[in-house]
Amino acid sequence: MNMPDKRIGPKHPRLGAAGFRAARWLSARLLAAAGFHQLGSDFANERLASIREQLARGETVYLAGLGPPGTHNSGVALVEVTQANGPRLIVNNEEERFSGNKHTTEYPRGSIDAMAATLRSMGRDIGDIAAWVTTWDYPTLFGTLIRSVLEEAPQSIKLLRNTEAAGFDGRRLEQMTRTPKLLGKQLGLDARVPLICMPHHDNHAWFSFAA
Repeated sequence: MNMPDKRIGPKHPRLGAAGFRAARWLSARLLAAAGFHQLGSDFANERLASIREQLARGETVYLAGLGPPGTHNSGVALVEVTQANGPRLIVNNEEERFSGNKHTTEYPRGSIDAMAATLRSMGRDIGDIAAWVTTWDYPTLFGTLIRSVLEEAPQSIKLLRNTEAAGFDGRRLEQMTRTPKLLGKQLGLDARVPLICMPHHDNHAWFSFAA
């Protein structure tokens, strides 16, 4: 019996790979100017080295994990880390609990205000947060989106017209690029808050380990 021809894998793998590299390279540079820093960047390396030194001295370190606007379940988490006891989750605020919008993609203003209030009730303040990290590596995310479009072109070109899907809201991704500035303004700071981009699925794995 003759079997119909079947294709496993993308139609244009080389085009998709080239598009991924170009989009990731360009978005990394544009987002770095806005305040987003990938792992391996000078800023991320320096900040992580400083945190390691603090932990080695026996100090308590606070980290903020931020889910910016544009992707589902925006919010913020506050984690306390010590060398002796490892990570301890202080708060995990999802913006939907404050806005009432299920799986919201909006800027997590209420979540951040509540986290800051909790931090201050502990005798700490925003300046005690050693690093702000994000739920996505955004240059890699943008590269992946472009690759998905190019791999199945021309039929997949229509994906560029989609502004809303189950996992993200394209209309709010533009606001995401302004998050360092919005965050600095909300917290009463004179400058943007630098964010370190974390690989999304690594975040899932590390949460399971830490929890």
